[in-house]
Amino acid sequence: MSYNSSKLEGQESWWDRLGGACSRAGRRFAQTAALLQNRIGVEGVRAFAADVVPVLDTGIDQAFCFDPHFTEQGFAVLPRSPA
Repeated sequence: MSYNSSKLEGQESWWDRLGGACSRAGRRFAQTAALLQNRIGVEGVRAFAADVVPVLDTGIDQAFCFDPHFTEQGFAVLPRSPA
């Protein structure tokens, strides 16, 4: 998949600058930011980053599950296994 199809020769794209090393959440943010910038401008991206992104970054630390991998990753698992 090429994200550089619309850049002019000699220009570096944002994808090039990131070196392709981006988390899934980072790619989603970059895609959302690009869409917002294209449709409503840079101010829309700034408002999204300032007002929406902090609400999305809530930090989940508990999980209701029976999968031991959640405990291995640092989650508090409910129901607790008997000691």
